[in-house]
Amino acid sequence: MLTISHLNPDQFRIDLQVQVVELIVSLETKHEQSGATIHIYEYLVGDETGCIVLNTKSELQIDSVYDIKHAYTETVEGYLRLYATDIELSSAKQLNAINTQNNRSAILLARKLY
Repeated sequence: MLTISHLNPDQFRIDLQVQVVELIVSLETKHEQSGATIHIYEYLVGDETGCIVLNTKSELQIDSVYDIKHAYTETVEGYLRLYATDIELSSAKQLNAINTQNNRSAILLARKLY
């Protein structure tokens, strides 16, 4: 299982265990074609090595621990984001100290052209 400090842009099939630190934003929109309502949430999640912004359609509980499977990373305007749909409540009640000082989503990334 990976840790947040090991995440890089454009990674796929990521399995993590994280604790939800806070809800950053929640929004509701309509699907372009079907008109169905879509809820999108962004949470700050972390582990002992760092934290990252998680984008998901799942409503999560603050301070709860979740097992994330098959996630992927992307950069949004140069900032790292984690995307996941396969999220389950973990059997772990709480992780050790969450490292919010190493916020992987607060670092502006620049792509190098070779």
